[in-house]
Amino acid sequence: MYPTSDETPPASKVSTSNATLTSHEKLKLWRKKFADAGAMSIFCLPAIVDVTMLTFIGRGFFMTAFMDPDHLEVAGYALLVSMLLTAGVTGWVGSVGHYYMAHYAYDNMIYFHIQRLSGGFVLTLVIALCGLVSFSLQRSVSAGFVFVAYLICISTYFNILGVMSTMHLLEAPLTSRRKVILQTLPVLLLSPLISTFVNGHDLEIYLPTIYAFLLVILWHYRRLCQEWSDWMEKIPKFTSKDISEWYSMTVVNENQEAKVSGFMSSPLIRRVSEGMPFIEWLLKKTSAGKAPPPKFTTAWFTQLGEAINQQQQLRSGLKEHNSFILFRLARHDIGQNLALFLIALMDRWIMMAMSARQPYPSIYTDSRSRYGIWLSIVYFCLSAMILDATLQKYWSHRYDTSHEKMSGLEDAERTERQVESRRRELLIKAAVDVFSKLTVFFGCTTILLWLLVESTETTIIYFMYVFGYSSAIVFQFNRCFTTNISAHITVMMVSAAVSFIVGCLLHAIPATAGFLYTDVLAQNLTSLLAAAGTSCAVAFTHDQDDNESIIVQKKITADYNEDIKIAAIAARDIVVTCKMQHGDGSRGADKLGKLLQNSLRDPNCHSRATQWSDRLLRRAEDMWQTQKVTVTASTSESFYRNGLDKAFSFGYFKSGVLHVVIGLFWRD
Repeated sequence: MYPTSDETPPASKVSTSNATLTSHEKLKLWRKKFADAGAMSIFCLPAIVDVTMLTFIGRGFFMTAFMDPDHLEVAGYALLVSMLLTAGVTGWVGSVGHYYMAHYAYDNMIYFHIQRLSGGFVLTLVIALCGLVSFSLQRSVSAGFVFVAYLICISTYFNILGVMSTMHLLEAPLTSRRKVILQTLPVLLLSPLISTFVNGHDLEIYLPTIYAFLLVILWHYRRLCQEWSDWMEKIPKFTSKDISEWYSMTVVNENQEAKVSGFMSSPLIRRVSEGMPFIEWLLKKTSAGKAPPPKFTTAWFTQLGEAINQQQQLRSGLKEHNSFILFRLARHDIGQNLALFLIALMDRWIMMAMSARQPYPSIYTDSRSRYGIWLSIVYFCLSAMILDATLQKYWSHRYDTSHEKMSGLEDAERTERQVESRRRELLIKAAVDVFSKLTVFFGCTTILLWLLVESTETTIIYFMYVFGYSSAIVFQFNRCFTTNISAHITVMMVSAAVSFIVGCLLHAIPATAGFLYTDVLAQNLTSLLAAAGTSCAVAFTHDQDDNESIIVQKKITADYNEDIKIAAIAARDIVVTCKMQHGDGSRGADKLGKLLQNSLRDPNCHSRATQWSDRLLRRAEDMWQTQKVTVTASTSESFYRNGLDKAFSFGYFKSGVLHVVIGLFWRD
């Protein structure tokens, strides 16, 4: 959801005052700022405009309040289903697509995007067919076809929006697709404008306009794919000899007036000036963060030639990756996006599931209640944009590693403590940065609520929605700092499942069936559970690899053995013959304690040859005496059945205790 291409670059030393810019230059600057604001701005800003128009004039980008009630209801269902479909497609594209983008493999990236768009479209058609049958039987045939039309156009629009929002690189000469989205969105304004003067034909106006907008954005998408694919063709082919000849002919042999007038008229200079941004972009990859050689020197031409050859070899040699591998890489981001839409829209999912139970309580209690709902949605969209833009400068710190040389276990532990301290420091700093801005937004929306709304019910619903959406921002914030992504996603999914069941039960029980705040209460519950659970995971859990890693000691043989991988479940399936721990009174435990003491008093030649062996042995003895080590003896048959026939032992940490499992009486 937060692509690496959105990481904030170092601040430029040269700044241009807006006062010196023309109107056209200011417009271009604001477009650039909009594109750099983050991927969420592409979704949230149009949503804010859409819901604002619906609130005040009853006409939005996709539907109006004056449509047939059945058509309006199925269009709302299509919008909700489209969001859920887009969550999976966008999560997959935004996660895996940047593996190609980081290596400038834009051809493979575009191919991957097209595959995901095609898969999303096929899935949309399947769901549309099911909806056509169900709504035709339940409501009317026209309602079924309206659902199909809206589902196809909205889901396709959202999927293309998600793909194009990820096609953005800071400081790249390639056109940002976020700017293209900003240019094409005004097409959707035609529908509310025309339907305002042509009443009674909203559906006939909106659907053709939306599909025309899809054709326009698909045309732009095709052009941009071609531009990103052919960017290497824009690098001019020239050598130092060409520069020397041009210099001798143009600069040395001509007078000053001819020099000034002939510089840009030269075909060579024109080609080089147009292609220089692409040359610098390519050299940025091969320079590995270092400054390239001075322009047009021999070293510069050598590096440019090598960079072009490497990129051409990459384009011809990089093949399509396995879809299952790509899904495995993106599964956490897909789960994160799906869980976000499930939690943030929990009130809508419960309404869809329990809408047949009549009379169904409506949160629109009076004519002004729509203002409270509008302000809560605006608050959530602005909060998501601020969160996305703020966390851009913190995502890169997840991959910071220490470059300090470590001489032993103590250095490794000290470095680990420093990394954890740095992570918590950044977490606190980012939390203050994000939630101080959210407080300002909350104050502004609350003041508007005070001016526009008088109903107590609407005020309560507004504050409940703000609480739920703020909790959603909290678990989205925790995603940047969590060290156990699987636990993070699991907490969110479990929270959504529990709250959905609770909400449905509240509607099913006669005593609470007519309660006005049931849906919002369920949304608050799932957001609160997800926020609290993920916050605990951020604060108290360690990295997943540390929790579930199992260290295997292989048998010493003359043959080469590959690294043995063991699943965590194998540790629980091992047959236990006996356990030994310090102080349990067994002969084996006493023997192990004496062996550790003898190893410290009389080290062998191998221990004396290594400087860190003494610290390691003392640490092992200390852990043994404090009962932080448990030795388990098993049988060779048990090891063999669990795929450990080439292993001598394995160990793992559980609740702060090191468990060492040894296989005795090995079968050869």
